[in-house]
Amino acid sequence: MSEQQLGNSASLPAEMGDISLQSNWHNLGGHACGEIMQLATRNTWLSHEPLTTEQYEQLKLPEGFVKSGYGTGAMDLAYFRRSPDAPNDGPIQSMQIEGHLFMYVARPEKIEKAPDGGHYQGLKIIQVNKHHNLLFKAGRTVEVISCPDAMDYISVIASGSIGFTESQQDTKRHLPKNWTSREITLETDLLVELPCPTRALFFNNGESFQGPINLDM
Repeated sequence: MSEQQLGNSASLPAEMGDISLQSNWHNLGGHACGEIMQLATRNTWLSHEPLTTEQYEQLKLPEGFVKSGYGTGAMDLAYFRRSPDAPNDGPIQSMQIEGHLFMYVARPEKIEKAPDGGHYQGLKIIQVNKHHNLLFKAGRTVEVISCPDAMDYISVIASGSIGFTESQQDTKRHLPKNWTSREITLETDLLVELPCPTRALFFNNGESFQGPINLDM
């Protein structure tokens, strides 16, 4: 990651992750990044730096890989503690594709069914194996969704698309019955450590909220 994108490493919050592991940090800055997936394993790799839609569309992938998602992160800064299946926190696995660095950050494990055994309207809920820390800066207003389990799910992808769930794009967000959303204006920086596995809510309008976490806010 370039110094311009990441900023001075001394300004990184040490409680969020190891500041010496530059590839583990992901400074989104409101720009979009692309994901690719290895079909045989479902291992998912995220571009370390932003990609334009043209760069992503023109990217020639290694055999066995597909383009699985493209979107803009809602957080200000992210850090991956480790790659999936790594026994301990440490340097994340990475690879170069046509001059772009990709990080091995996640693996979707299963898609949940709705309580009635069917499918959610306009929504996929996916258990994801990943180790992900997020920073939302003070002064921002962030949206949070609460489910009937009384746990919170914070905005992670503000807009985008996912290619591995066969979702159809929709301009409207469909919240299941008894789910609610609220906005929180942050007085201080908010650090979030997502659990592993993460329960990721992917709405067909391109948004994703993830958790569960207990914000108590």
